[in-house]
Amino acid sequence: MFSDGEFYRSLFEQHSAPMFIFSKTGKIIKANDAALKFYGYDKDEIESKYVYEINVLPKEKLMPYAYDAFEKKQNVFEFKHRLKNGDIKDVQVYSSPAEIGGQEYLLSIIHDVTRQTRYRQIFGAIKEISQAAINIDSEEELFKSLTGTLVEKAGFRAAFVMLPNRRNTKLVSAACHGNTPALLECIENTSIDLTSNGIALKTPLARAFLEGKIFINYDTETNESIEFLKKKMLENNCLSSICIPILKQSKPAGSLCICHEEPEFFEDYLDMFEDIKNTVSMALDRIEDVTEKKTLKNELSESEDLFKTLADQMQSGLVMYKEKFIYANEAFKEMLGYTWNELKDLGTIDMIAEDFHEDMKESIRKGLSDVNSRRFVELKAVKKTGEEFWIYAYAGSVRYKGDIVRITNIVNIDEMINMRQKLRQERDLMTTLVENIHSGVALYDKSGFLYANSFFLDMFGYNREEISGIRVGEFFDIEESLVYNSYSQIFKVDKENKISSRFVYMHASYDGEIRYMDLFRTTVPYNGKETGLAIFSDVTDEVLKEQSILKEKETFRELSEIDSLTGIGNRRAFNLRMEELFNLAKRYGRALSLIMIDIDYFKEINDTYGHEAGDVILKNIAAVSRESLRKSDFIARYGGEEFVIIAPETPMEAAENLAEKLRLKIRNYDFGTGNPVTVSLGVSSLSGGDTKQTLVYRADMAMYKAKENGRNRVERI
Repeated sequence: MFSDGEFYRSLFEQHSAPMFIFSKTGKIIKANDAALKFYGYDKDEIESKYVYEINVLPKEKLMPYAYDAFEKKQNVFEFKHRLKNGDIKDVQVYSSPAEIGGQEYLLSIIHDVTRQTRYRQIFGAIKEISQAAINIDSEEELFKSLTGTLVEKAGFRAAFVMLPNRRNTKLVSAACHGNTPALLECIENTSIDLTSNGIALKTPLARAFLEGKIFINYDTETNESIEFLKKKMLENNCLSSICIPILKQSKPAGSLCICHEEPEFFEDYLDMFEDIKNTVSMALDRIEDVTEKKTLKNELSESEDLFKTLADQMQSGLVMYKEKFIYANEAFKEMLGYTWNELKDLGTIDMIAEDFHEDMKESIRKGLSDVNSRRFVELKAVKKTGEEFWIYAYAGSVRYKGDIVRITNIVNIDEMINMRQKLRQERDLMTTLVENIHSGVALYDKSGFLYANSFFLDMFGYNREEISGIRVGEFFDIEESLVYNSYSQIFKVDKENKISSRFVYMHASYDGEIRYMDLFRTTVPYNGKETGLAIFSDVTDEVLKEQSILKEKETFRELSEIDSLTGIGNRRAFNLRMEELFNLAKRYGRALSLIMIDIDYFKEINDTYGHEAGDVILKNIAAVSRESLRKSDFIARYGGEEFVIIAPETPMEAAENLAEKLRLKIRNYDFGTGNPVTVSLGVSSLSGGDTKQTLVYRADMAMYKAKENGRNRVERI
C-alpha cells in the first residue's frame, strides 16, 4: 500500500491526527491508529466500511463532496461523523487526492472540532439573546426568545423558564421549547412547591431560584412531579441539565433549565452560562427600566405641573431655556451649585467651559430656529465654584407657549471620562510592563509569531526579524522526555489541554546552558480572532530549590517515623498508618486485625546480659518479624520491648495463625544468649462498634492475657 516509501508509511501511521484513505467508491482502504482510537473501531471493522457509513450525511449527499475533492475543486469540509459508540462529533476534514500503486485514492485528515463548534453555537446563541434583549420590551417575549434560541440555535434538547406564582408559593412554567410535544406538555404541567422544607426545595430548579446560584444536573431526591419530569427528560435523551437563576434587580425572579443529550455536558461551559444569566438579568432590568420610562413619558404629557414634580425627582439634570433659563430641576441646581434665583438671570453659555463656547453658541442658535433639532454632546460644564467637570448632554427643541425652546437632559460623566483616561493610561502601562517583564511573552497564530517581547527574544537568542520566520508548530513541539514532572504542588503539569496548558520543561539555551522553563499557553482574543498567548518564565532556581526541599522532607520523614534502633516504624508511624488503614476498613467494610507483641522476661535479659544484648535482641526480633510478614502488613516498635503489627484484609483466624507462626519463629531463633527468647502475643480484629482506641486496647488486653496464662503463647479478644 505504501510502496512509494517508508517515510510516508511512518508519517501516515504515526500521525497524531486521525487519517484514512478511501477509493472513489467511498470504500475505506487504510486507517491509521489515531483514526482507530478516535472512531472506536478495530482495523478490520473500519476497513470494511464506506465513508458514508461514518458520516451522518447519506451516500447520495456525501459522495459529490468526495468527487469535488478528487477533482481538487474543494479540499476542506465540515461534517458530522458518527463514532462506533453512537456519539456524533463535529469534524473538519482535509482531503487531497493521492496516487498509490498506480490508482487514485483520497487521503483525508480528520480534526475533531466538536468543542469549537459548540463554543461557536453557544456563543452565537448568547449574541442572539443579547441582541433580542436590546429590542424586546416584554418579559414574556424575552423568555420565549431565550428558550427558542437555546434549542434552535445552540442545539440543546430542551430549555424552559419557571417563575414563581403571584403568592410566591410555587414555581410554574412560563416558557419552554423542546424536541418533542410530550416533553413540552410535561414541562408545562410541572410545578415546584416552595412552601415547605421538604424534598421539592432540594431540586436544582428550586435551589437556583432560592439561592441565586447555578446548579448542574438533577438531584436524586425529588418529589412526584419532578420525578415525572426527570423521567420524561431521560426518555427524550436529555442526559444532562443545568439550572440557572433568573435575577431581576439582583433578586431571584425564577429559574432557567437547559438540557443536553450528552452526560456531563455543562461543566466545560459554565462561564458561558454565567454570561447568559447576566444577559437575561440585564434584559429584565432594562425591560423594567423601559416600562418605567414609558410610564414617566405618559405622565409627563398630562400637565406641566406634573412634569415639574417628576423632573425634580430625577437624578440627572433637566433644563428648559431660550436665551435665559426657563426651568431647571433640583438635580441640575445641585449639580452646578446654584439656586433658582441665581440661575434664572443667567444664560446657558455661562454654565459652559470657555473652550466649548463657540460650538455651543452655534448649536443653541440652530436649535432655537429648528423645532426638529436634536444633538448629543460631551462637554465641560462649570460649577458656581468655578470647578469644571464633564457632562453628557442630550438637547432637543420643542414648542412651549408658542415659542421654540430647548430641553436638555444632563448627566455628570466626569467619573466615566476619568475612567476612560485611566484605562488609556493603564493600556500604556500594560505595554510598558509587558516589554519590561522578566518573562518571555509571545502572541502567535498558525501563520507564525505576531509579537514577542524583548525578554522572549533575549531568552531564546532571536532578533525580531528572525522570530517572524520561525514555524510555530516546530517551536512548541516539546518532547515528552523534557517535561519536568514535579512531585509537589509547586509546579503542576497540564500539557494535554488543547485550550490552555501549563508545564515546566528543560530547555537548552543558545549558549548550551540547561534551564527549566515554565510555559503557560492559552488563547486570547486579538484583532477579532482567537490568538495563541505563550508566557515563558525561567524557573531554574525554583526547580532546584524544590528538589532540595523534597530531599529534606524525605530525610525528615525518616527521622520522625523510623525507630533508630530497629529500623522499623516507630509509634508515630504506627498512628499514621493505623489512621489510614482503619478508615479504609470502616468505609468499605473490610477486615482488619492487630497483633501486639511483648518480649517475655526482657528486664531479666537486660539485667543478665546487659543492655547491648537487649538491643541486639530487639533488632533481631524486628528483622525476624519483618521477614515473616506480607508486603501489605505493617510492623512498628510500640515502645520498649513491645511491637505492634497491623494486618489489613485479615480476619481473626488468619491473624491468629500469623501470630502463632511468628511466635514459633522467634522461639526457635538463636539470639546468642544460650537460652531461647520468647514472646507473648495478643490478637484483636475489627468489629462493628470499634474505634481505633478500642481495637488497640483489646489487642493489648489479649497480650496481657497471654502473659497471665504462662507467656510464650497467643491469645485473642
